[in-house]
Amino acid sequence: MRRLCAGVLVAMVSVGTSAVADISLLAAGGNAPFADPEWPHRGLATELVETALKVGPDPLPHSLAWQQDVTRHPDILTASEADIGYPWIGADCDGAGAATPVCRSFHFSDPIAEVAVLLFTTTEGEFDFRQIADLEGRRLCRPARHYSVRVPSSGPYEMREAASPAACFSMLVAGDVDAVAIDEFLGVQQLFALGLTEKVVPLPRPFGTQTLHAVISRTHWRGTTHLYRINAGLARLRGNGGYAEILDRHLTLYWDEIKR
Repeated sequence: MRRLCAGVLVAMVSVGTSAVADISLLAAGGNAPFADPEWPHRGLATELVETALKVGPDPLPHSLAWQQDVTRHPDILTASEADIGYPWIGADCDGAGAATPVCRSFHFSDPIAEVAVLLFTTTEGEFDFRQIADLEGRRLCRPARHYSVRVPSSGPYEMREAASPAACFSMLVAGDVDAVAIDEFLGVQQLFALGLTEKVVPLPRPFGTQTLHAVISRTHWRGTTHLYRINAGLARLRGNGGYAEILDRHLTLYWDEIKR
């Protein structure tokens, strides 16, 4: 797997004729294949957001800043120190979650990508999961901020929450939970990072799905305009085949690297 970067890295990317960035993007690295300064095109989500801004209406020059501490992202965006953040996990802002703080504070773009959430469990015991009823009595762990409305939050199981993906996997290895519910890409990354590839495996049946989005503070004076730019650009990419080409290229590279 590629080396993860730390700290803050700022890269200027011009998509217009001006040398001054009119739109500032904010992302956290170490999230291949979606956002990582060392990944081709700085990641799948990065290429999609940048291309959407380029092909959307009224394209403007933009800058890209990397901030590893994702807990700082909401404050940075709310303070307009950056205009657009990505990739954020989706929230049910059109449904039951509309009154939650994240939905009251941020506009969510149309989905940038959709990923499967899998259950990761140890290789030592049997874990049959063909339907939700099979999880009766099971103890599951999900990392904070790594779930959305398309992942069951309740059922015949006990759902625990840990501060980080690594903390969930530590609970799994210690026997405190039976499985970790996490998106397949981050889950596989954790197996390599924590040296658990021989001890932990993902189950093939998805536990749910989650969508990734760009977000803009609702207090941003050009928030709805930027949101329109991204959504219109994403729609154009989906219509002309560009979206599928970018998606396939990044995912093929990612799984090829995992097999090495």
